Amino acid sequence: MAQVVFLLLLVLVLLVAASAAPEPGRAWRRFHAARLGRSAAASPTPSAASANRTLLPTQMLEQLRRNTHKFEFENNLSKSVTLAWVGDGTGVVLVLTTLDFSVLNGPGDFSLYRSENYGKNFTEITGLISGNNVESELGILVDPGNANRVVILSSTMMPMIWFFVGSKDGGRNFVSHTLPFQPLAQMQFHPTLPDVLLAHSVADYSLYITTDFGISWRLLHQFVFMYKWSSNGTLFITTNPLMSDVFRPPLGKFLMKRSTDLGLTFTTVAQNVYSFGLGGPFLYASIVFSANMTRVVHVSSDQGNSWNIAQVPPVKEDQFYSILAATQDMIFMHVDESGDSGHGTLYASDDRGLVFSVSLQRHLYNNQGVVTDFTNVTSLRGVLLTSQINEDGTVRSLISFDRGGEWRPIQKPASSRCASGSEQCSLHILGNYAMSLDSTVLQVPLSEPNAVGIVIAHGTVADAMAVEDVDVYVSDDGGYTWTQVLEGPHHYAVLDSGGLLVAVPSGAVLMQDTIKFSTDEGQTWYEYTFTAQKMVVSGLASEPGAKSMNVSVWGYRMLSYAEHVWVVVTIDFQELLSRDCEDSDYLQWKAHERAPGDTWDGCVLGLHETFYRLRKASLCRNGRDYEVTASSVACPCTSDDYMCDYGFYRPDGKDDCVAEDKADRTLPHICLSGEVEEIKTQGFRKIPGDRCVGGVEHTRQLITINKTCTYSLLRTLVAPATAQMSTHTGIVLAMTTILSLVLLLSGLLLWRRMCKRSPYVFKYSELKQNEEETEQDEHLLSVDVAAKSLYRDDSDEEILE
Repeated sequence: MAQVVFLLLLVLVLLVAASAAPEPGRAWRRFHAARLGRSAAASPTPSAASANRTLLPTQMLEQLRRNTHKFEFENNLSKSVTLAWVGDGTGVVLVLTTLDFSVLNGPGDFSLYRSENYGKNFTEITGLISGNNVESELGILVDPGNANRVVILSSTMMPMIWFFVGSKDGGRNFVSHTLPFQPLAQMQFHPTLPDVLLAHSVADYSLYITTDFGISWRLLHQFVFMYKWSSNGTLFITTNPLMSDVFRPPLGKFLMKRSTDLGLTFTTVAQNVYSFGLGGPFLYASIVFSANMTRVVHVSSDQGNSWNIAQVPPVKEDQFYSILAATQDMIFMHVDESGDSGHGTLYASDDRGLVFSVSLQRHLYNNQGVVTDFTNVTSLRGVLLTSQINEDGTVRSLISFDRGGEWRPIQKPASSRCASGSEQCSLHILGNYAMSLDSTVLQVPLSEPNAVGIVIAHGTVADAMAVEDVDVYVSDDGGYTWTQVLEGPHHYAVLDSGGLLVAVPSGAVLMQDTIKFSTDEGQTWYEYTFTAQKMVVSGLASEPGAKSMNVSVWGYRMLSYAEHVWVVVTIDFQELLSRDCEDSDYLQWKAHERAPGDTWDGCVLGLHETFYRLRKASLCRNGRDYEVTASSVACPCTSDDYMCDYGFYRPDGKDDCVAEDKADRTLPHICLSGEVEEIKTQGFRKIPGDRCVGGVEHTRQLITINKTCTYSLLRTLVAPATAQMSTHTGIVLAMTTILSLVLLLSGLLLWRRMCKRSPYVFKYSELKQNEEETEQDEHLLSVDVAAKSLYRDDSDEEILE
């Protein structure tokens, strides 16, 4: 009894100490939250949003009423709902409601529903699933390459048995197979083989594979901590070389292995690996240098056969790199500043993914929750959004129209006026950072590749970013000009390839019964009361791809203090927009033609681009078969087609690129294939993906100076994984000796020239990335009963840990 009392007292002391201890970064968050709340907002003006509302005609009202369908999930007290779209244009939606096991809830529970008409009504199919529990974190898994393949992982409590429940026909039928292990996370589909999946086990972190869609499983490797498919089906894993502990070994001690035969054999391609990631055609690894525990990013373009050092600053144990975007010819990487500053430097790579240049300094990246506002605007080539921390600690939004070559403030709407005394009034787009500070902002900027030029976002007009007076803004030209269209925060969605925009006011406790929609890219908005009983709206759900004419409003009604009922109202706009668009409904639109400057000719990234877009006055539907029609003509190169080269940066508001270290007048150095090379440069290099021809040319040349790189930390192994460790150890010792001699002879000056920049310090550190795996979740949304993060991606693949 005395021991129990002692333990209780100890727990109490620890809880008190934890509550009294300052949270890392809390002061930073408090400071910036206060800053966001008191930024000088724009002067009050007659609301453009209220002026563009139009009374819904009687005929349109009747059409919408005939096509509004309400469904209530009765007798279901689940706390979370997960939606999965199955197939492409099939109208099949699976809904999984879960109540996870807890001390308060008791045994877990779940229900599964299926709709064949975009959510207009549902049939419960829980009886098709073996087991009595499905954890919400495991949810529904849909194969991104074959959306009719569906996997649900279920279990029984006593005895503990796990089941692989799979469907090959979009959830019409399911087949269950007993699993020989307990899954640790969602499984991963092979990128091209629908019957092949990977599964991570709780026991010994073992990695299993099935090649027959769950019927049988084969153990690939024990003590696996990271694993990824490449786009061609090559498997990469990192493992604990000690093979003796299920707990994570000291970071930077992993072996990285590769398999090209579905795990039958593995070849070790790197050691001392901290973490790794895949981006476009590149394989990245963060490698630890044991001499001083710094980490350097290495890159391979041949699946790990050979490696080069990426020319970004090395980081120490408490720092991190973050890959924000990766394409076939360019990588954006964030490297944080020292201390708990919440910002760092944004770098852009060349087309080899090796040489990185400064794209933006003081780039916002909050370590509390790993928050950044970096956004790729998919509706117009070359457009990026992000946020920057000013010298006074305030935050501002910036936009780039040339893939990060130049950043500028976002032009405020013409109808908005700056507050009295404000000198830097502009539009600030709210993203993940604002969402982390204010629960009423529930959606980041939205754009779709097939809705050319359209961007929808929350924003404020002020001298700095604020979470007060948040409204919805729409741009129809890729971000050059903006219009305030709706007052207050909303959930919003793009339908019919941009021919239809829909929105519902957001708020966790705000009861709603009205949806707003626009058929002219946000110029005019109609309001429609979709339910007689108001509900707490959790969000909007529409089929991925923005081609659907159906949208579902998800939420719940409180039946009592402790009871609620989930409700979905699906609205079909096909009858409202019943006429198919004809050629006369489209007009030619020149991209980037609204850029500021009298001499601007609309050429961006080397191309004049012309699109055929729907006329705003045309009341018709693009249809599911609509494809973007565009033409392009190359233009002569100008200075706008170049970005700053390695070792140079562009100061705010300046056109010229200046050297990062003005005191060092020597040529910049890079490290390629273990050799030091000098860059003869005028400070510029062409932006990757730029297609200009002729015109202005900035010369650039690489010259090998026959010196070994002093911080080449990766030992690429050419022998198979069965090589003797004793031989490998001798090689490592020899290389270490050589490196020490080179360091001794070269001295501190050469080291500084190689690294070019001082190390960065940050609170949390691992190589994180947003990459192609996001496709895995584009069919999967989840609803939180508290309605604070309505449709969040469940996959951890976006942030590589």
